[in-house]
Amino acid sequence: LPVFSFIWKPHDFSLVFGNLESSLNHRLIEPLYDFERVVNDRLENGLQLQWMREGLFFDLWVDWENAIFRGDEEQEEITGGVSLDYRIFHHDRVSIGIPLQLLIYHLGGQINLNTDPVVTLANSALGANFVYRFPTGHFLSSWRMDHYYVGYMDLLNTTQQAFEDGEGIYLNFTLNTRLNLSTMVSYWKAREFIAPRGGPIYQSVSNRVGDPFGIEEEREILLVRFLYDFKIVDGVYLTIRFEPLYDLKNATFEHTMGFYINYRTNFLLYRPKP
Repeated sequence: LPVFSFIWKPHDFSLVFGNLESSLNHRLIEPLYDFERVVNDRLENGLQLQWMREGLFFDLWVDWENAIFRGDEEQEEITGGVSLDYRIFHHDRVSIGIPLQLLIYHLGGQINLNTDPVVTLANSALGANFVYRFPTGHFLSSWRMDHYYVGYMDLLNTTQQAFEDGEGIYLNFTLNTRLNLSTMVSYWKAREFIAPRGGPIYQSVSNRVGDPFGIEEEREILLVRFLYDFKIVDGVYLTIRFEPLYDLKNATFEHTMGFYINYRTNFLLYRPKP
């Protein structure tokens, strides 16, 4: 699909109108925002405000996924969010940050003919991260810990959801090498958790084809991720992900694998004269 964005950038601020800096650029954790949306639902359209400087990342956006007109039979669909990561301490090779994330999903409308109930669901995450960077020449480049308390709430309580609210903890330890190979160990434990845009394995409500209405009030899983970025030529990278998973509640072992080709570059088509 064609993309078009208007970007106004005075100093550290950016105002984006049109196609947003989307998907992984929001820096949301996977329980709130599924990694595969970078492939399956890459384009986001709406309004975005970003503020990035040394030690601060702030992203506020509204993604208008389905706009409606008077007399439409569909509901409007909107997702809005805030992603903040503020570094409170930095000295030599150590840094500590406080991330805060909020995602709101809305399904409704006032000018359409659809009689389905209005749905507004909210997900939040508050955490802390710790990063240690190894000296130059060491095989390891860094290690980090990211820990979050995650929440879910049905803001309108339309009785259409399996649960009114829920919560979880998400603990991560990552080890990075100078060979572009990273290993990440994650622990997830949640109760009555629903996230419309989150990864399916973190949910308490199933979206499986064979069991679309399955409910599991408590989820507890242990994941290990192996991530490798391989440079093919300038601007072209192969990303490999291998993720074994152990379901502690059901005593089952599963895994996923992914291969991604990324082309990353910028080039100027035309520069107008003054």
